[in-house]
Amino acid sequence: MISSNVSKPGYRRTESTHSSNKSEYTYNSECTKLEEGSLATSLTLKLQKCLAELEQEKQLLRIKLQNKEEQFERARARDDTEFKKARGAELEYESLKRQELESENKKLKHNLVEMRQSLLGDAVTGPRRSGLQGPFGAPPVRSWKFIGRRCRSFAHS
Repeated sequence: MISSNVSKPGYRRTESTHSSNKSEYTYNSECTKLEEGSLATSLTLKLQKCLAELEQEKQLLRIKLQNKEEQFERARARDDTEFKKARGAELEYESLKRQELESENKKLKHNLVEMRQSLLGDAVTGPRRSGLQGPFGAPPVRSWKFIGRRCRSFAHS
């Protein structure tokens, strides 16, 4: 707004009006400063309260996180022990199975040795020494008879 030095009709400015306007301006300025100060104080208090609430929430979340981490560690430890038990049982089963197979293998090797000795014994002693003789002094004819899973040899005279 542009002010002019021209006075308006019906209104004349006097020194007393000017000084009252000046004091009114000072009073308004002081009130505005007080209002701004109380507003700033009020805003500061609200922000401090909000900050305290956020700090509390942060602390609660930190505690919840620690609890979740502890639960996770306990569950992982429990799973590890269960896995170790299961793995131990699996290894024990494999060990027993291996022992059974080794025992069966040992029996089969023993049976093979006995069969070889039996065959070698028949070849060394011959049919006459064993008391078996075919017609006209010829070696006996062998036939094989299957009984179950085993095969037995019988000499025919």
